[in-house]
Amino acid sequence: MVSKTELALALADEIIIIGILLFAGITALAYFGAVELWAAVAIAAIALLIVGAFVYISFKPQLSKPKVGMEAMLGKKGTATSKIAKSGMVLIDGEYWRAKSEETIEKDEAVEVTGIDGLMLKVKKSNSQ
Repeated sequence: MVSKTELALALADEIIIIGILLFAGITALAYFGAVELWAAVAIAAIALLIVGAFVYISFKPQLSKPKVGMEAMLGKKGTATSKIAKSGMVLIDGEYWRAKSEETIEKDEAVEVTGIDGLMLKVKKSNSQ
């Protein structure tokens, strides 16, 4: 896993290289009279902002740890597909799961995962879905 510092340095390096290339190209256009100098600087700045935003958006997923296993299910919201009086079925992220609850949950009510017991989810009523 890449640290945030390493990612920031890698992004800064890419943005600097692209910025230098853009600046050199736009400066050459201004030198040969194809565009005014102020227009060249404005174009380079706008292009650099667009490229910087694109690079940031491209690498943003690297900043968060992927969630797998039990911790990925905790807090997920879904719908009860059957009445849950001790146990029943729920639909979470398009998958059907066996679930149990300490409270009675009616069919089609919103639920939230609070824990996992083997292959059975522990759920409670949720205010929203």
